[in-house]
Amino acid sequence: YGILLKDNIERDFLLKYLDEKRVETRIFFHPIHVQPPYQAIHRSGLLERSKDLADRGLILPSSSGLSELDQEYVIKEVISGLKNIRKTI
Repeated sequence: YGILLKDNIERDFLLKYLDEKRVETRIFFHPIHVQPPYQAIHRSGLLERSKDLADRGLILPSSSGLSELDQEYVIKEVISGLKNIRKTI
């Protein structure tokens, strides 16, 4: 399950916070146009939306094997992390 945050600062903060709470997350993706083999052919100003999504997106656990208790824990920690972001940033 993916969520979009305000910016990469929020995303990185929440990623670290959830890791400390033992909730595995990952960023959405690494855009192809910023990968080393493709950087030389990338034209500035193009594909900004994909970079924006990659910078702000975070994938939460979404396995069909997650128990309701696990789901509730993830939700609780995401909400707690977002509240902490607002206090910190």
